[in-house]
Amino acid sequence: MESFGGLGDCLQKSTIPRMLTEQGHQVYLNPTWDGEENPTGGHIHNPEIKRLIWEMNPHLRGFTDEPPTIVRRGSPTNLHNDFIKNWESFYGLPATNSYPEIYYQHRQVQGIEAVLDLSWLSGCYTPETVRSMASRIIALEPSLQWKQILSTYQANNVELDVEKIRCDTIFDLADVLASASMIVTLSSGSHMLAGAIHKGTIRQVCIMPDYLPPFPHYRLPGVQYEYPEGHRDH
Repeated sequence: MESFGGLGDCLQKSTIPRMLTEQGHQVYLNPTWDGEENPTGGHIHNPEIKRLIWEMNPHLRGFTDEPPTIVRRGSPTNLHNDFIKNWESFYGLPATNSYPEIYYQHRQVQGIEAVLDLSWLSGCYTPETVRSMASRIIALEPSLQWKQILSTYQANNVELDVEKIRCDTIFDLADVLASASMIVTLSSGSHMLAGAIHKGTIRQVCIMPDYLPPFPHYRLPGVQYEYPEGHRDH
């Protein structure tokens, strides 16, 4: 199989190795394959993503530069109104799971109650809108102790006037997200990682960008999605 890109890109395919293994396949990952016309055009954004999602996955035998024998079939059509189930169907598998999977055993971080990660790599966000919407969400939960995540790999980020917590590795990020009882993110890798960890068992809020395609981009069950005023499908 193939997978590349950022944290969210890899997580969206994270159920595939287990499902293929259960069907009797030996699963290897090509992390650069972007189609026959561009076989080395992709890359996983950083080695910690590769470690967390793929190297720690017990259903993946290893990595290869051979062309994948199982690739996505079909187009980004909303078959099941469920992002992960859609991806499973695209690989010819039964639509079974609603959340990504990771196998990392997190550690509990003391003093974590409610956290924000207001960073993003892709998506049509404006800092003013992110700041306004996140501040409104915080104001509705005044009894919670809020902390904002700052991490090594953040690209765009909006900082609020709340206590900060530093995550120097992707594993630190997973630990903090796992320790929280409420999480607010943008439509980002942290949103998908929180879904993989909690699977809808805590309150998770995702601030959506100004527009998204009709395909349910990064939408997971049990997550409260907040849309900016004037949001439009593209």
